[in-house]
Amino acid sequence: MPFYEDCLYDVCACKGDDLNSCLCPILSSYAAECARQGVVINWRLSVTECGIKCPPGQVYEECGDSCALTCEDLQSDYPCIKNCVEGCRCPEGQALNEDNEQKIFINKRSVKE
Repeated sequence: MPFYEDCLYDVCACKGDDLNSCLCPILSSYAAECARQGVVINWRLSVTECGIKCPPGQVYEECGDSCALTCEDLQSDYPCIKNCVEGCRCPEGQALNEDNEQKIFINKRSVKE
């Protein structure tokens, strides 16, 4: 339980009312460690002050896929090891264009042709 004790200490050491610079990063780090251990807690749904605002058309996932973010990535033969990554991404079946500007609908069968 050393990680829990370190997290508790960090939370107690927070000073002031700025959640974004103290409490939110601590909770994010704790949640990331939980996710690495296979437990996704979706804590940002409960602590709305630490919520993530995604660009239009993207969705937030506590434990999303780290691979295939753009059309260029989808066309690559380079193997990608999937990891649990917190952040905004396109919904399933969509990808960002090469400029990371907009989502486009993809047909995964035709991408590698």
